[in-house]
Parts: sequence; C-alpha cells; structure tokens
Amino acid sequence: MRNKHTVTASAAGLMLVLAGAANAGIIADLRTDWSNTSNPHLGWSYGGTGYANLSSTSAWDSSEMSGQAAWASPSGSTLPSWFLSSAVFNGFGANTADWQIGDVVTHTSGEGLGFDTVSWTSSVTGYVDVVGSLWNGRSIGRENGWALVHSNGDVVLASGQLTSGDGHGWSSPETFAVSSFFAHAGDVFTLEVGPTSTPTGDFVGVNLTFSDAAAPEPASIWLLAGGAVAFAWSRRTVKGITR
Repeated sequence: MRNKHTVTASAAGLMLVLAGAANAGIIADLRTDWSNTSNPHLGWSYGGTGYANLSSTSAWDSSEMSGQAAWASPSGSTLPSWFLSSAVFNGFGANTADWQIGDVVTHTSGEGLGFDTVSWTSSVTGYVDVVGSLWNGRSIGRENGWALVHSNGDVVLASGQLTSGDGHGWSSPETFAVSSFFAHAGDVFTLEVGPTSTPTGDFVGVNLTFSDAAAPEPASIWLLAGGAVAFAWSRRTVKGITR
C-alpha cells in the first residue's frame, strides 16, 4: 500500500486537459443509475478499502437517519458507506446536513483506515468526458481528500481536498472535468474519498457522470504527444488520501 498516488501519463492520458469536447450523450450517471439492491449495478460498484463491494442495509445508522437504505461494511459497521439520500438527517445539535433528498453521499472512515470507493467499468471503447463534483456534507472540523483514478496504469485524472469551512458545500461544490479521455471497454475509473489529516471521516456529497466525447483535433493530438514525451522524464505525486 502506498501513501501517495504515482502519476503516469501517455498521449491518451494527457487528453484529459482538452476543453470543449462535444458531448454526444451521457453513458453513465452515478445518481440516476443508483441501485439499493444490486452491487455492482450498470457498471457501478460501491466499495471501500478491503471490500470490493459493500453490503446492503435498509436502515443505515438510525441515530442519524431513520429508514435510510445504504451500502455499508459487511462486517456490520456503518462505515464505510454510500447511499442515495431518501431520509431526513437527524444530526446532533447544529450538525445540519448539507445535501438534498436524491443526492449520492458517502461517509468516510477514520484516518489510516483507507478510503471509500465508487467505481465505473467502461462499457464503451472511445473518447469520454468525465464530469464530477464533491462537497462537504456538513462542517464540523473534518477533512477529506479525493482522487479520480484510471485503474489501468493507476493514473490520477483529478484530485482535490475538502476542508470543513472551505466553502465547498452543496451550493458551491468542488468540481472537476476530464475531457476527451480515451477509454477501452473494461477500463475501470475509481473515485476514492477519505480523511487526510483529521482522525475521523465525515459525509461527502458526490456527483459523477461519463459521457460520449468527440475525438480531439489532430493538431491537439500532436501537441499532447510531444507533452507526453517530456512528461515521461519526470514523475509526480498527488498529495491526498492514503492508499
């Protein structure tokens, strides 16, 4: 297990920086594809460190949300967990939930206990646009890092940090976009979320979609190929979640 992601790149991988690719239609949407009964489902898998897939529960942490269905640790713990919000949050005191009914939310585990994961296995071969956003589910002094990883080669496509009080709430999430990335059928894209410096994780709202994309312009491909050669001489790491 490594403490940081190693970033590698190819001409195809560098295509993620292109902007303005035509969107021919959504292929997969974490929210609209959601299932409370099947895992995996429509290419999506809800998991966490040590668990390829989590187990279904019809009453996740009733002390905070009554009747909330979720995917949680098969060991019987409520963490890690993923759920499509359907119940009102009954948090303690002023710990008000900053998400809406119908949002996808995860609750991360404690620092050093790994990260929550949601993965999509590509059903297509071709260029895809990836668009996502994450936000603090509440602000009680906790932090979570995140990374979108293309598992074939462990390439980090996007990453970031959510800190309590940083302004990234439901109305102003941290967003990312990966444009015209070439995917093969069977490739796996994994979003990892987990605490970075605080001892306890917390709620994080998540949106994630994959859409058909147009191939980049030939001139852009040559520029990116040249960039890939230069990039091959160096290796970078992304500060973020423990792996």
